[in-house]
Amino acid sequence: MPTNPASPSPVNNASNLFLSGNTVNLTWASNYADNYSIYFGTSSDNLTKLAEIPATSSSYTSPVLSPNTKYYWRVDATNVNGTTTGSVWNFKTANVPITVAGDYRTKASGNWGSGSVTTAIWEVFDGTSWNATSTLPSSSTPTVSIRTGHTVRLNATTSANNVVVESGATLLSGTTTGASGTATVQNLRIANSVNNFGAVGSSSTSTDRVNFEATRNNGTIYVTGTSTYYLNTFSVHTMAQNLEIVVDANLNLTSYLRAFSTTSPSDNSQNDDNVTVTINEGKTVTMGSSGYLHIQSSGNTNATNTISSFGNYTYNINGTLDMRSTGTTAIVAHSTRASVITINTNGTWMLGNAMRLVPATGSSPVGTLNLNIGPNGVVDAGARTISSSNTATNLVVTNSSMPLTVFFNIGGGGLLKSKVANSEVLYPIGSGGTYSPVKLNNSGTADIVGVGVATGFDKPVTNATRMVNKQYSIVPTTTGVAKLDVSLGWITADQGSNFDLSLPTPQARYNTNSWVETPSTLSGAGTVPNPYYVKVSGYTAFGSFAVTNPAVPPVVVTKNFTTNLNEMGSVTITPANIDNGSSDDYAIASMSLDKTTFDCSNVGENTVTLTVTDIHGNQATGTATVFVKDLTPPTAATKNITVNLTGGTATISAADVNNGSADACGIKAISLDKTSFDCSNVGENAVTLTVTDVHGNQASGTAIVVVKDVTLPSVITKNITVNLSSDGKATIAAADVNNGSSDDCGIQSVNLDKSSFDCSNVGENTVVLTVTDTHGNQATGTATVTVKDVTAPTVVTKNITVNLSGGKATITAADIDNGSADACGIKSMSIDKTSFTCASIGTHEVTLTVTDAHNNTANAKAVVTIVGAIPQPGIVVSRNDQTYTGGSATTVFLGYGAQKLNFTATDATSTSSEFSWTPSASLSVTNNASTIFAPSSAGNYPYSVTATNEYGCSASASIVATVFDVRCGTKMDKVILCHKGGKELCIGYEGVQDHLAHGDKLGSCVSPSITSRTVAEPTVVNYESDLFVSPNPATSGTNVSFTLPQAGKYKLELFNVNGVRVKLLQEAVSKVGQNIYKLDASTLTPGLYLIRLTTTDVSLSKQLIVQ
Repeated sequence: MPTNPASPSPVNNASNLFLSGNTVNLTWASNYADNYSIYFGTSSDNLTKLAEIPATSSSYTSPVLSPNTKYYWRVDATNVNGTTTGSVWNFKTANVPITVAGDYRTKASGNWGSGSVTTAIWEVFDGTSWNATSTLPSSSTPTVSIRTGHTVRLNATTSANNVVVESGATLLSGTTTGASGTATVQNLRIANSVNNFGAVGSSSTSTDRVNFEATRNNGTIYVTGTSTYYLNTFSVHTMAQNLEIVVDANLNLTSYLRAFSTTSPSDNSQNDDNVTVTINEGKTVTMGSSGYLHIQSSGNTNATNTISSFGNYTYNINGTLDMRSTGTTAIVAHSTRASVITINTNGTWMLGNAMRLVPATGSSPVGTLNLNIGPNGVVDAGARTISSSNTATNLVVTNSSMPLTVFFNIGGGGLLKSKVANSEVLYPIGSGGTYSPVKLNNSGTADIVGVGVATGFDKPVTNATRMVNKQYSIVPTTTGVAKLDVSLGWITADQGSNFDLSLPTPQARYNTNSWVETPSTLSGAGTVPNPYYVKVSGYTAFGSFAVTNPAVPPVVVTKNFTTNLNEMGSVTITPANIDNGSSDDYAIASMSLDKTTFDCSNVGENTVTLTVTDIHGNQATGTATVFVKDLTPPTAATKNITVNLTGGTATISAADVNNGSADACGIKAISLDKTSFDCSNVGENAVTLTVTDVHGNQASGTAIVVVKDVTLPSVITKNITVNLSSDGKATIAAADVNNGSSDDCGIQSVNLDKSSFDCSNVGENTVVLTVTDTHGNQATGTATVTVKDVTAPTVVTKNITVNLSGGKATITAADIDNGSADACGIKSMSIDKTSFTCASIGTHEVTLTVTDAHNNTANAKAVVTIVGAIPQPGIVVSRNDQTYTGGSATTVFLGYGAQKLNFTATDATSTSSEFSWTPSASLSVTNNASTIFAPSSAGNYPYSVTATNEYGCSASASIVATVFDVRCGTKMDKVILCHKGGKELCIGYEGVQDHLAHGDKLGSCVSPSITSRTVAEPTVVNYESDLFVSPNPATSGTNVSFTLPQAGKYKLELFNVNGVRVKLLQEAVSKVGQNIYKLDASTLTPGLYLIRLTTTDVSLSKQLIVQ
């Protein structure tokens, strides 16, 4: 695991942390971490995770922070073994406001105050940047900062909202004439805060010190920083009304610290002033020899009378106020105004030479002075350093004409300290608002001794009503040197209700775990001017003290006592039963027992305590044994009952016949002489009930138990499944659903409410099984009989023949059904094939499936013969003009020879087929078997003829006619020839044959050559006869053969019945004569296909059936 993060910066509990850029760099140290998680917030209980960073860095910049705010942070270290949760650290930011527009700062050292002597040392912030200015900061300036390295001297009374003296900066008093003249202490009036991180004033030069003046009507002014302030005075401007000045820094004062102004107010009356000065915990305010607190250094007269109006002023000393070097301070209540001065010491207040708390002369003032020492507070009047002539601060709380009105009111744990030597020292203290003074005299070595007092006791006391309700604390500083005479004082109002001054009033000191009494001498009258005192001399051990009456207890004598419980199970005794002659030196006021009433739970020996109280409240106790006995038998009460046999037996308990048997002390046991019964006990049976109480006393009674057999048989059924027979019926018996029904007394009969089932009962049927026992008790149970029809229908089929029409044929199940049947009825019949096309010509096995009413199925096959034929079209090409041209049968030369071709379509399978030609261009007709091709321009003319027979089946054949335009001459009445040697000739019609005979060719020399001459006989070309497939139909393989009149490129393709090409079989150059291609049909799905042969001038097709 990672080590716990440590060494935080800022250090834990850091205060007045000066911010640079409104953030702070957080750093720490840890080992073995992979990464760190940083948590941050203003509450230790609610930290927010800011970031997770790798352990290569152990620092993180905080978010923007606010001034005068306490922040908490924590770092958790994590590695592969887990996470170590860090400690929560804290720091508090200085009360330095965030920079805003209008703020001033120094750019050099110089003077501040009067414009006539102020040097140009200032820059002003415009919200974006700092700019030099000749205008001085004013009381409306948000913040004035004295920057590091600069020294600024005040040369006049100067006012500011916030002042920041940075580390390495100095703020001093100067002179009214600037650089020359006599140095004068100047006033610095602050409305919000002053923050010292450098130097304010000087510890060595008194005229460099500054007079601090809190200048604000209402609110809070902060004096903060990490450096000590060296001030001349600390006071409040007359404008103050509801104001608190918080001192969160160390101060060193030459003169006074006061919460008001001694001058008359110029604007607001001071009658309603409510001004508080608070010294924070951990901070120290130190005063010089001429310093004093609040009013003045002389108490001979009531100086507050010089102020016409006066309010309420509070000093909270939560840190330290060190006045040890001061002379006499007078803090006295106003003689004529009802003002209140309160000094709360929760830290340490160290006094000087003398402290006058009442006027030197005159009567009681109208105002009030409250001096409070908190639970942890210390007012130290024994540590002064101004002079060695007195052993301690002289505390003046009375004068010759004025009774005591002022004392230190102490909370539990607070102390007033003074130096005690061999002369009596008065500690003017009290608690709870009442005066409880202590006087000490030391015959040992002089020492500083702390004394406290609290109302009530935190140590155990026996009888507070016989004591003074005060617990005193005496705490010497040095152990084992003091030997004190102690006088503890109080007033009558603090005495306990039974405290008796006519009795001895010893002091009691708490020693470890008890009070030890020491006889004392009583004096005084119990009033504030003259309190009661009890004095004891020679104490060398100290701690907590009290004042009490002596504790001499009575003598208690007891005796043991025996008594019997009454029938209600109780008995009562009195102290007289136990007392055996107890006595007291004075008189016994009362006797009491800690227990006087006994019941059954107390049978046996019981220890009781007799308490004897005398007339002074002293008590003593003694114990005795009370023997309690129970001799009363219980009451046995019975009742007759009837029980039914269960499983042939019955069992009862004593509780069944008990009818409220009772005993005052409780019943221990109840028993019966007979508890088990069977069939032999049917009828009345007498039983005896015996009752025993907790102390062994017994009583008995009888009861009648009537035994009956009313138990029904136990019916157990089972669900069964039965199948209908071939005739649709089924029968069951009661035994079929009985699953072990029984009765303790035997079964007489077993019956079913339904035993026969047919087709209407297929499914779940609830039947009732009735069982009757030998005593006529009946019971029923239900079972589910699931009836199933599992017999398949009988399927009978017949073969049929169907002719194609329009290329299609459709059949239904009824067409091949031949009387199929089922006992529960047929729900549906279906066949696996209903539609046929030209591709289906031939025989087919069709399956007839019959489903009965309960979804049982059966099937049988029938043969369906589809009658039809696939056309085998062919094209015959002929011409009426047999002039020799040297071209093929499908070639036309425009300008010479036949100018038209005759196309005649045939179907080898039918004489009834109809034909259609596409496209129609240059054809005479398109819907006859014969059409005339009469071209008007050169080019290739592909045509396709489709034959459709009487069954609606179709097939196509194709042909390509080639046309050359060989006309020439100006009138286009001559013919172009290609002469031998590549020379073209344009000759008359009559000379063409001779040229052709000598090897010339029709057309341009770039036209296709004509290599042979034949007699111009009519040419018939039947391409269909030149494409063959065998065997056909085929199962595994077949041969595709074709013959072309001349060699050339060809393409052989395979198509399905939808016209989609399945594959390219072959694409090559043919040889002259027969060509053969071996087709593997084993990879083809059974069905009808078309093989197509395509050349440059012909397209042939052949049907293939794959089985």
